[in-house]
Order: sequence, then structure tokens, then C-alpha cells
Amino acid sequence: MFPFKPNGKSKSIAVHAEDAQRLNEGQFLNDTLIEFGLKHIHSNLEVRNRALADQVFIFNSFFFQRLLTKPVKGPANSYDSVKNWTSKVDIFSMKYIIVPIHEKLHWHLAIIANPGLLLKDFGGSSSDDSESSSPEDKSSSHLEPESLSNSVIDVDTDMDVDVNKVKGRVDPEERPYIVCLDSLGKSHPSVFKVLRSYLEQELLAKKNINRTLTAKHIPGKHTSNSPMQQNMCDCGVFLLHYVEVFLRHPVQVLDAIVNRTDDLPLWAATELETKRERYKDYVDSLTEKYKVFQFSQETINHLKEKRKSIDDATGSGGGGGGGSGSGSDKGGEEQNDKVATTTTTSGDPKSPASGSSSSSDLVAELSVGVSNN
Repeated sequence: MFPFKPNGKSKSIAVHAEDAQRLNEGQFLNDTLIEFGLKHIHSNLEVRNRALADQVFIFNSFFFQRLLTKPVKGPANSYDSVKNWTSKVDIFSMKYIIVPIHEKLHWHLAIIANPGLLLKDFGGSSSDDSESSSPEDKSSSHLEPESLSNSVIDVDTDMDVDVNKVKGRVDPEERPYIVCLDSLGKSHPSVFKVLRSYLEQELLAKKNINRTLTAKHIPGKHTSNSPMQQNMCDCGVFLLHYVEVFLRHPVQVLDAIVNRTDDLPLWAATELETKRERYKDYVDSLTEKYKVFQFSQETINHLKEKRKSIDDATGSGGGGGGGSGSGSDKGGEEQNDKVATTTTTSGDPKSPASGSSSSSDLVAELSVGVSNN
């Protein structure tokens, strides 16, 4: 899969042997597999519905964690440490923003829908204020990183109460929302506040719009009707499933969540029985493709070296033709070296790779837009 040129905008990601083992039953999915799964889903979406894919932005699994962490040195607050992550994209031009979240050894998901509507003035009230305003909501949500971090320690103590006194159906396309999906059924009101604060600062930094965002401007929604995990290790699998189902028909799913009509059939709950196995089979198939690719590259390089040795021995390597051949050899070697040393770190996504990976260790690499699954 990996030797092909990606058709999409996302970069490829490497899955190593120790990562692939986490796809076995009873294992906890790590950040590499979450990244891999999200890119795989977006890759399929590009093939199925390119217009929708272009309206979806996916943060990597380190974004939310970085948003909560005050740097020891450098920027004074947590937003400064992530503001460049969107330097090449206008998130307010996106329809949906996917935010994978890892807290306390548990994966859950946030989806920001219709963020572009924040550029409009909603005023101070709405018929769909599904959360009551807490004292924190009534003040500026430019929270210090320490208070953001503390606010997620106990998600049940600082809850935006869901009063949901809406009469009739609500059109979810008419306003922005933050949706939290958790396979343990938690609502994560603190996540709503953190993401509102981020959007506030992003509006100021990128659009020069100074606004205080509360639940009245961008309500938080969660559902207890989505599939729930029955063990302590499948949260990552459920996160990927939530994203996959949501992006199949996002308007329908968002409408169901907002109006509380979603159910297990809508969430394709039966697919979860084989979801982990399907990802494992997919990675295994990429592994076999990589082995074929390795063999072909080694064979080509061997033939090139043999030809070069013959040319050098016969003196036919000089002249314009020889120069062209040498350039071709170099290009092939550089391409092979690039594939053989691809690495994935489990820490800061902007930190240097922890080391190069041998070709035997690199078992799969997904190039976005080339998926045939």
C-alpha cells in the first residue's frame, strides 16, 4: 500500500509489529492504531464522497492532551502550543472536526459540527440550549491550562445539566454543536468547556473575532443510545466505530443525537462484533503487500547495482546516458531509504522520531486515498 503516491492530503502513518499486536483480542489500542484507523476511515471517505471528505478535519490523538498541558518553557498558555496545528487549514470552513481524546487510559470522542456558524452572531438565547450555563460559562472561557486540566479529573462533578425542553424537532444544520461519544456512557461536560475555549481563541487568533462562547452559542450533546463496551479494553475500537458510522451519514446521525432519536440500529452496533478482526485482517493484508514491495525493491536495486558494476568494468558508464542512469539509481535508493526508515513515535507528534525502523519491523503503512477496503 505504502509505495503508492497518496491521493489525499493526509500523510501516511507507519504501523509496527508491536502496534499490530494490539489488534488482538483483549488488547488496548494505542495512539498509532487510532491514527491509522482514522486515516483509513478518511481515506475510504475520499473515495466514497470526496466533497464530504474535504469538509472533515481530523485532529491527531495528541491534540487534546496538548491543549490541557501548560508548556514548561516557551508559550505561556496551552493554546499557543497548538495554534500552529491549524496554520494550513481554516477549521471554520470545515463541516465536521473530529477530536479523538485519551484520558485516564480511556479513549472517547468529540465531534465539532458546523463550526463555521460561530462566525455569525447568535445572540444570547436559543430554543436549543440543551445545557444550563454554569458559573464558568457565564465568565470568559479563556481558562488557564491548570484549571482545564483539573476540570477533567471528575467528569461528573462539573456537569452542564441537560434540560432538553425543546418542543418539536430541532434542525441541527442551523447551529454549531459539540458532540461527545463515550463507550462507557460518560457525558464529559468538561470537554465541552475545553473545546469552547479552544474555539474562542482560534476565532481571535485566526479571524480577529473576540467572543465568549458558552453553551448558548455552541451546545454540548451526548448520547446514551450508542453502543457501549462490555469490557475494559475496547474503547479505541468503539471510538473508530463511532467515527466510521458518523461519517457514513453525518446529517442523519447528528439529527438523531440532537433530537434524541438515535438507536443501536442507527449506530450499526452489530458491526462491532467483527470490527477488531477486520482491522487486524486489513493490517495483515498490508503486511503482505509490504513484503512484496520489499522484495521488488531489493530485486530492482540489486539489478541496478549489477548493471552499474558492469558499466564501470566496461567503461560504458560515462557520457550523458551514464549520468542519467546514475541519477535514476540515486532516486531509487532515496525512495527505498525513505520507506525503510519511516517511524512513528508514541509521544509528542512534533518531536523527532525516536529512531529509524528496520524494514522487518515496519509491517504496514497506510497511504491515504489508496485504500481498497
